[in-house]
Amino acid sequence: MAVGDSLIKQTHSTRVKCPAIITKTPHPFRTLFSFPRCQLSTPKTPPKMSHLTLSLLASLTELALYHHYLSPLPITPSLLQSHLLPLFLSHYLPLKIYTLLLYPFYFSPLRHLPTPSNNLPLLGQTLTLLTATSPVQTYIDYANAFPHAPFVRFLGLFNSETLLVCSPEAHKEVLQTHCYDFKKPDILHRFIGDFAGRGLLFAEGEAHRVARRALNPIFGPGSIRRMMGVFWEKGEGLGGYITGLLGEEGEGVIDVNELYVKATIDVTGATMLGVDLGNLRDEATDTDFLTSFRRVFQQPPLSALISFINLFLPIRPFLPIEANLGYLRASHRLRQMTLSIVNTRIRELSQPNHHNPVSNGADLLTMMLQNEIPLTTSNTTPTPTQITNELLTFLAAGHETTANALLWATYLLATRPQIQSRLRTEITTHLPFPNPNSPNSPNTTPPSYENLDSHPYLHNFTRELLRRYCPALMTFRQSLRPNLTIANTPIPKDTILCLLPSLASRATHIWGPDADDFNPDRWDNLAGTKADTPYAFGAFLHGPRVCIGRQFAIVEFKALLVVLVTKFEFLMTEELERLGGREPPTTNPGMGYVPAGGMRIKFKKI
Repeated sequence: MAVGDSLIKQTHSTRVKCPAIITKTPHPFRTLFSFPRCQLSTPKTPPKMSHLTLSLLASLTELALYHHYLSPLPITPSLLQSHLLPLFLSHYLPLKIYTLLLYPFYFSPLRHLPTPSNNLPLLGQTLTLLTATSPVQTYIDYANAFPHAPFVRFLGLFNSETLLVCSPEAHKEVLQTHCYDFKKPDILHRFIGDFAGRGLLFAEGEAHRVARRALNPIFGPGSIRRMMGVFWEKGEGLGGYITGLLGEEGEGVIDVNELYVKATIDVTGATMLGVDLGNLRDEATDTDFLTSFRRVFQQPPLSALISFINLFLPIRPFLPIEANLGYLRASHRLRQMTLSIVNTRIRELSQPNHHNPVSNGADLLTMMLQNEIPLTTSNTTPTPTQITNELLTFLAAGHETTANALLWATYLLATRPQIQSRLRTEITTHLPFPNPNSPNSPNTTPPSYENLDSHPYLHNFTRELLRRYCPALMTFRQSLRPNLTIANTPIPKDTILCLLPSLASRATHIWGPDADDFNPDRWDNLAGTKADTPYAFGAFLHGPRVCIGRQFAIVEFKALLVVLVTKFEFLMTEELERLGGREPPTTNPGMGYVPAGGMRIKFKKI
């Protein structure tokens, strides 16, 4: 899932005592403009007040005491200007000066951690991150600059503090050992939750354990084996679509970014929703589902900027311009279409002898409904809205991972013909894939789950691709308890941690000086190196919150790649040749690790 840098800080707000009314910890930037929202929590923790609320209450209290004990004040409109406003500013401004200019540099318990020094006043590293050539490169540079540090502290907008998790040991403690001592912060809720609702991704503690146990079998090997026929069918459909684009000449240049988005949404529609979205049937016509999906996840520049700002200041509900309204309409439309599919499937499954010709019942939605999977601690059958939340989350994550991985795979094969030749040789020699051009081919069925998982170079190619070109950008955690120590580093309550799957995977002090080189053979020589740990490879994270669809995504990617490699040769275009071996610039800020302006590859039919 594609996010900008975390510009969140530990708010140093004054705590006040209050009877069992518990407020949600306010986001620091909300303190500048609004009152905190309330939600139920444990009654042991007193609420935090925003600086705005605290200053206003203190001013009103002082006026009331002055009016009652010293000199009565006339209750007139001029009272606001003559008394209340000066009192309010006398409280509010010192608090903001302390929080913005003094606390991060002189009082924060995190100030002694390694910190980049080229900070701009009140902006910190914001411009550095936004103007970088890649949405992840600056973070990787931080980690390489402090190779022995488990965390690097960087400042964001208004000098907000964020800890970048750097070392494999720190990753292990955050993601595995102390997994439930952290939660998903508000920044992720506004990034995905506003679109997909609050499903497994945002469940915490016992609620997450219950939902995870219920959904694990749906993404297990047994379910994926049932989906293999859909993967191969959609792969063949993709191959046929490309063949049609190439025409009689059998070769041509194609923008693979758009191509793979269409293909993977089709696969996801069949395997998760059990519907044929038909994105590859007509080149000139986009389906309503695809149009809405593209508007949400491939936003134009102004809309992407609004999404970035919305992470820190919740402006989406209030911004009446088309760049924002178009996003909201598309998001609503996508949710309504998915909910309609859920309700239709519920009615279909109530009919005797129902058969789904698209997935033969091997789709996530059907399996969730047939097994009546409980998604909450109440152990009740999930509602259509709850199922829709889960499906939209899986749909967004699954489509992005596979489409981006295929894009970079095609780029690598086009620019490294020796790797392309070696991969094709292994696939055509060892995988029992039917050859449609040979009537005497002994193979009549496509490879099985076990076939696809048993070939070393294909497996190494996939792992190296996910290491070097990890499709997911970053995620965040917020510490839940005081006195928490991670990698011998005290972590104050409410500290925001930033985790980049590609950081540990590309750090030179872990993978060596050739960390940015693409070399599938490195996976055969990891024994005894610093990279010989699962936590040096973060494409799907780790621990209890490891990506539930990781095996699904890997099998889908391998199946589509096998079809492409057996049908087409990939060649460089003039644009790639002009780069002289340099990697194409990537979109920043963006929703994923994708080339700016798309990726054009020359296809030649074999």
